[in-house]
Formats: sequence, structure tokens, C-alpha cells
Amino acid sequence: TAGKPGPAPDDFLRKQLQASQPRAILEAIIASTFQGKAELATDIATHLSNTDPLIAHTAYRALAKLGAHEVALAKLDSDDPATRTGASRALMRMHKKEVVDALLGQLSTQRDKSKRQTILATLARLYHLDGEWKGDSWSTRPDTRGPYYQPETWAQSARILDALNALLENPATSKEENSTLVALLGQNRIQNDRGLKRIITLAQNDSSLLPTLLAQLAEKENIPTEANPLVIEAAKNPDNPAETHKVAIRIILTLNHPEAFDAIMNSLEALMNDTSASKVREDVRNHLLAHPKLENYIDGFNRLFEENPNSAKGRWSAQALLKLAEGKNVSIESRERSRKTIESNWSKGPAQQHSLMEAAFWTKIPYLNDRISMMLNSTNAGLKQRAEGAAKRLGIQAPGKDTTPKIASLTTEDAVTQILNYKKGNAALGEAVYTRATCNACHTVSADEPPKGPYLGSIANILQPKDLTEAIIIPNKAIAQGFKTNLITLKNGAAHMGFVTDEAGDTVTIRDITSKQSTFKKSEIAKRDTLPNSLMPAGLMSSFTVHETASLLAYIQGLSKAD
Repeated sequence: TAGKPGPAPDDFLRKQLQASQPRAILEAIIASTFQGKAELATDIATHLSNTDPLIAHTAYRALAKLGAHEVALAKLDSDDPATRTGASRALMRMHKKEVVDALLGQLSTQRDKSKRQTILATLARLYHLDGEWKGDSWSTRPDTRGPYYQPETWAQSARILDALNALLENPATSKEENSTLVALLGQNRIQNDRGLKRIITLAQNDSSLLPTLLAQLAEKENIPTEANPLVIEAAKNPDNPAETHKVAIRIILTLNHPEAFDAIMNSLEALMNDTSASKVREDVRNHLLAHPKLENYIDGFNRLFEENPNSAKGRWSAQALLKLAEGKNVSIESRERSRKTIESNWSKGPAQQHSLMEAAFWTKIPYLNDRISMMLNSTNAGLKQRAEGAAKRLGIQAPGKDTTPKIASLTTEDAVTQILNYKKGNAALGEAVYTRATCNACHTVSADEPPKGPYLGSIANILQPKDLTEAIIIPNKAIAQGFKTNLITLKNGAAHMGFVTDEAGDTVTIRDITSKQSTFKKSEIAKRDTLPNSLMPAGLMSSFTVHETASLLAYIQGLSKAD
């Protein structure tokens, strides 16, 4: 077209790639890539080790975009670590047979330890690629662990894994390289059934491999029996890092092992004593207290709490007992036994009361709210202080403090207006309202929780305050995308209601508000209807006040700031 500039000449771009000004180099790399000038790949590759991280990053991305695998492969043999790293990062994005061929060839001849590690890292990253998104294959809350959102194998995956396993199985492979291989399998989420027994054997002689072995086991439904002693050992060792204890607990909870309870409690004690493990403790607490096997250990929790309520194990036991006393998804027997233990110990004195109020603080379970309220006037300074902390966290209000009207006494329009104009919302109280209003029956606020209805952990980044308030007060006004209520009727007469989370291929997966997922063949479906109403019942907030509802809004908005 007249007046439109043509592509930049190679000589000009090559000159800019050799310029001293960082901006000129960066623009030259970008222009070369946009114009598909693979002939300039060698010049671009000189900047893989550029001290400007933006230029180095753009250089390896350019090589990947240009598909310049031969240039990148040549740089993989560089003696400069930064150049090798850049070349590796470029090759990790080139899922080509010729790339895998060349890497396997280099691996067979390369003897330098550092260079071999780079080759192995590149191969391991190439095992998966990101699946094509067709609009219906991701859930309402995608897995963001990486390195790919939707990892899928491809034509060369089997060859890559065979090569990695051959090294693992080779007695001549060094301990250092075995450690590298095992770590790479974990980092790249490569499930390796063939090599798992070898990894178990290696971990029996090298405890440094335990974290990666545990990561492999955590992804498996059936744990090999020979791995059980290693998992138990990992949990019982107080010197292991917090993340190792976290994964060990998750695995042990799935085992039927005579030492399971003691191992779990040892891990929990180690986490309690680790001052830097607050985030891990919170993750473990959420997982442990929600686990269906929690009530299997009620005898142990009772015993440890009775023995020493303020020891690390006694304090964890108090949290477990409080969760069981709450009575959600546990047997009546376990609920009543835990309540009996709490009742009898509360009357024993300050040590037990302190531990139980601390458990209420950390679990945010309102079972002891009335007792905590009474303790606000305790003459025991320590108990009063503990009660004040728990009351603040649980949103326990003093009687008569809230004088705002109940939502039921207002029109929906007035309710929305008053909530939005109310400036004294208390996020701690809002969290308590979230529980009391049973919002947690259908929603989740943490990425670690099994998905249910709309995820609230980042909802305030999506909805404006007015829209969010209306979603709470008038749930049927607007239904979030992906959460329309579907009623699926099967040809056998069975009916299922919930949210469709996946309908790729020949199946449809539906999730109800309890997190239960069901998958059906499309050929089994007789009728599928989209219902006009939300699964969230209207009037859920009727018995709450404007102050309480504004506090709930403040809590939900705060989740997005922390997400």
C-alpha cells in the first residue's frame, strides 16, 4: 500500500542488534520476531546472556517464536551458564521431534555435569504441552500450579520419559544426577509409574529425595505399600521442612496404617514449633479439619487433650475436637463424644479454657461463642485477653451493640442502599456472618478448598460493590457466568442439578453445591434444562442486620485484596 513502510532490512536490524543502547537492541529483537526473520536468530542469541533481564527474556522468547531450534541447541553447549539457561528456556517452548532428537543425542555424549543438568531440565519441561483451550475444557477455577494450565502429553512424551527412566534405572547414574532427575519429575508434575519404585528405592538411601517422592505420591490414589515407611518417617522427623510435613500429612490421611495418627501428630507438632511456617500451618489446618477421616482419630485427640491441653499436640487436638463438635459431615457419635470432652474439660479450669479458646481463634468455629462472651469479663487476665482476641476474630458482638435494622424490615432497594452507605463494616464479624449464614455450604474462599459454587476469593475484583451487594440480597437478579443452574434428566429417570464444569468430548460433568461431581455420557441424557433461579435461596440475609451484612461485604472484599 502506498505510503506504508516495508519490513526493516536485515542489515539495519543486525546493526541495531549490535548497538550499545538497550532500547535499540530490544526494539530490534521485537521487529525481527514480528517480521519472522529467522536468519537473524544467531544475532539475537548473543543477547541470551545480556545483563539487562528484559533483553535476555525477550531474546529467548524471540528464538522460541522464530522456531530457531538449531541456534538454541548450539548455545546449549555454551560454557556460559546464562547463555545455556536462555537457550534452554527457548527450547522448552519448541515441541518438535527434531528438538527431542537433538537433546537426546546431546545427553548421550555430554559429560559435563552442569550441561547435562540443563539438557535434562529442558527434556523434562518438554514432556507436557499446554492443551488447546476450546472453551469448555477448563473448570470454573483452573489449576494454576504450572508449568502448564492444562498439561497434556504429545507424540514425544513417551520417548522423553523412557530416557529419564533409563537414567534412573542405570546403576552407573550418579547420586547427584538421580537427585536432579527426581526433582525434575516433581517440578514438571510428571507422573512416573514405571520409575516410582526406583524413586522409592533411591529415597530409602537418600533422604534428600523424600520431598520429591512425596510430591509424586501426593498425586496418586493408591500409594505403593513399600512407600509407607518413608512417608511415616518423613512425618516423624521434626527437622524436615514445613512443606515436607504438609505433603506427608496429606498422604498419611489417605493411608490405613497403624502409625498414621502418631505420625500426623508429630508432623503437626513440628509445624507448631516452626515459627516460619504460619502459612503452611493454615493450609494444613484447612485440609486436616475438612478431611473425612478426621473423626477416625477422635480417641487420640481426646487422649492428647486430656494429657496436656497446652502442649503442641494438645492444642491441635483441641482444634480437631472443636471441628468435630461443630457436627458438620461427621457421625452423631463423634459429634457427641467431642462435645462431651469439651464440656467436661471446660469446667476443669484455665489451662483447658485457654486451649479451647485458642482453638476457636484459629479454626473460627463459633461453637464456643457463648462461653467466650462470658470470659470477656473474667478476672483472670490471661483468660480475658485470650477471650478478647477470640471475640474479635470470631466477630462476637456485645449484646445490644448493633442497633441497625434487620434486612427483613427493609425493601430490597433500601437494604442495598443502606449496606453500601454503611461505613462501619467489620471484616472479622463478616467472616462470622459468612459461617452463620451457611455461605460456606455453597461457596469457597480459598483455592485449597474443593470447588463448590462461585468462588469468592477474588469475586470483588470482578463485581462492583453494588453488584456484589445485590448478589447477596437479590441472588436471582444476575447469575454469574458458568453458574447457571442446570437440571439434567437422564434416560433412566435420574435427575441431577448443579453447575456444568466440563462438557468436552462425549461427556458432561456437573457439580452440585456440596462439591460432588457427576459425569455422564451425552448419549445418556434425555433432557437438559437451564433454570431461571439461582441455587442461592432468596432471603438468606433476612435475619441479619445492616451492620452484619455490611460486615459480610467487607469480609468478601478483603478476600480479593489478599488473594
